[in-house]
Amino acid sequence: MYDPKFRFAFLVSLMVIFGAGIQVIYTYVLGETGLNLQHYFRGVVQVGGATFGGVFFVWLCTQFITLAQYAKTGFEATHVDETGTGFNFPVSLSKFLPDLIATPAAESLSPLEAELMGFLNGYRTWPADLNNLQDTLYKRSLQRWAAMRRLEGASPLHRAAALAVDLGKIYAFEEKRSSFPMWQFWRRDKIKFVQRCKDHGGLSAFVLSQMPSFRALGLSQGKDVNRQIRRALLTAVRYHNDPLHMPANSDPITRNLHEMLLKAEQQRLKWLQQHNNETQTDASPEERARLQQELTNFFVATVRELNLNPVDLNDKAPGFYLGNGQVVLRLPALINAASNKISNDLRLIFNLIDITENKHPVWDMVVDICDEQGLGILTKQWDDIYTDSGLFNFRIGEIMLNNCLLLQFTRTQYPNLRQHLDSYPPFDGVVELQHDDATLLAEMRSKVAAVDDMLLELEK
Repeated sequence: MYDPKFRFAFLVSLMVIFGAGIQVIYTYVLGETGLNLQHYFRGVVQVGGATFGGVFFVWLCTQFITLAQYAKTGFEATHVDETGTGFNFPVSLSKFLPDLIATPAAESLSPLEAELMGFLNGYRTWPADLNNLQDTLYKRSLQRWAAMRRLEGASPLHRAAALAVDLGKIYAFEEKRSSFPMWQFWRRDKIKFVQRCKDHGGLSAFVLSQMPSFRALGLSQGKDVNRQIRRALLTAVRYHNDPLHMPANSDPITRNLHEMLLKAEQQRLKWLQQHNNETQTDASPEERARLQQELTNFFVATVRELNLNPVDLNDKAPGFYLGNGQVVLRLPALINAASNKISNDLRLIFNLIDITENKHPVWDMVVDICDEQGLGILTKQWDDIYTDSGLFNFRIGEIMLNNCLLLQFTRTQYPNLRQHLDSYPPFDGVVELQHDDATLLAEMRSKVAAVDDMLLELEK
């Protein structure tokens, strides 16, 4: 009894049964000829057959039209997972057969894409956000899929991931209905959605794993490729919103899927802003504080992950270790490495998806983190040249490193990192400071101040 159509059909069936019963009583029991057992039993058989046929017809209609999506599927489990989500029903993975409704047939679609679209067709009104019921799961998933198609290098695997990352909301959000009495068959049920459990990637990965075509991914290239592709896709979906806990041994396919999903989401949000004639709003103070805290928390770990070996120094290197705890670090490379550990929503807000060599709004925040008010590791002076921006341009032979931080890590404050840095071979090159307008002006001021001091000494 989930919608007016069902209640109307059930009401008509009851009216037919009641009318047939009245006819039997009036014709065979209260008729002019009185009770005729032969006619009576014939009427009982007719009424019984009509009743059974009517009930069976209504049941059959509800199975194919209304109630199929509400049947238990074996999606439930009896345990509490690592996020604290509790389940109440026995799990049976083999019973979960996703309903695929109007699966599209197009040569440009992979079988897995078509099945995911067919599955999402059954949840066209399901919300993607409880605070905005107009933003449906179906609409958001198709928008992200369309954005992924426009990205260079996007494969059918990337497009399938774009459709799959939010599938867990189907279970995480629970539908609550307020039904009306049978006689008010024309009134629609009142529907609201509530949070059943925490929405996390494990739910999405589970639903994805049950799609029939998922098991055949890359199977034509061998079982090893099939296993690798399935593992990469499930891992990318599972840790899409929790990249910090993504396994350290994740292969390049998984990392690429994760980054491409973020790019697709960024393009989707840009399209929505243009479509709704909205302007991009600046980050709130709370969001800036969150980003600064996360960058601070992961700063040392990020530096340790970078290859600062002076032997491997080239134009693309993130920096190098000078020795005695002193590190030259390219700021764009540092932000690019740190962004992989930042929450997805902050990466989208601050545009930390594709980091280039151009000045980024986050540069000043990172310099502040390294400065005295933060970690206290930033050196703003090279020889007698001081820079207000905290950035230097260095030349080592033919190698040019621009927008570099000069950081000092002491054994007292950072013993583990210092031990790691000291394991590098000693740097034996010559570092030259390249003058841009800012550093040239700083050097001129320094020289002028030195001359003034000398003149004052001579006057004495």
